[in-house]
Amino acid sequence: MKRLYGIYVPGLGDDKRPKEAGLSDFWKRWHNIDLQYFPVKWAEGRHFQPKLNELLKQIDSLHSQHGRVSLVGTSAGASAVLNAYARRPDKIDSVVIICGKVLHPEGIGQSYRDSNPAFIESMDLLADSLNSLTPAQRQRILSRIPIFDGLVPLRDMRVLGAKHSKQFTFLHAPSIFLGMTLASRPAARFIKSR
Repeated sequence: MKRLYGIYVPGLGDDKRPKEAGLSDFWKRWHNIDLQYFPVKWAEGRHFQPKLNELLKQIDSLHSQHGRVSLVGTSAGASAVLNAYARRPDKIDSVVIICGKVLHPEGIGQSYRDSNPAFIESMDLLADSLNSLTPAQRQRILSRIPIFDGLVPLRDMRVLGAKHSKQFTFLHAPSIFLGMTLASRPAARFIKSR
């Protein structure tokens, strides 16, 4: 079976969780999907655009080497992968978001705004990015939504026109971990189906 390639973009605190890169190894071993780890380093620096440019470069490089590229974003990383998808829809086959904060940026608390300005900039770009996607392009997005998150409201994880699937997990961090490991099969199946 041919190996597929993609990029995994984690959420806030990615500079404090280096072991999270190992989640990509799980996908390689269990799903034959080689996910490159791309930490945005949300709290480092002030602007999102240079971080997005680096992600776009990585997408372009993977696409030139392998053709098919998929994106996986968790939590705040969902905003980054959706912004990238809107700029490279011809190079990205599918997008999976797990516990992704994609709607209602006005609901983000002040402490998150102060410590992660790049996330706020990403969210500010996201409405226009989503509006630029066609109905067919939106169908290439899968949002995995837990039973209960506790940090991100479930209504903020829904992209209009995208596919949504329930993930039978609870709480934000455990749901992300399980969504990237033991509960990752529906996401991997979606990527392979594209």
